[in-house]
Amino acid sequence: MLISLFAVLVDAMIAQLTNRVQVMLSSAPMTVEQIIRSLGGPAVVGRYLGIRGQAVSHWIRLGRVPVDRVPGVLRLAKKQRMQLRAEQVRPDIDWAALK
Repeated sequence: MLISLFAVLVDAMIAQLTNRVQVMLSSAPMTVEQIIRSLGGPAVVGRYLGIRGQAVSHWIRLGRVPVDRVPGVLRLAKKQRMQLRAEQVRPDIDWAALK
């Protein structure tokens, strides 16, 4: 039983990593849902930012991350060794003008 539980966990981890690689290699712009899922899902992102996962799920429904949460999302991505830029999270903002 322990071995089968371990196998399920390994399969889930492989699926998540495969999804992250596919998202990162995709030439199409990432959706908010793809970004959040590649970071571990709404619960993980919410926990890292100190907010509820429901709030992060709301971002997915809206299709955008609030501007004030972008730096936190980028820090989480960096912590997980995922290359993510502000332009990918909020392409509607001229980030070069803000730097």
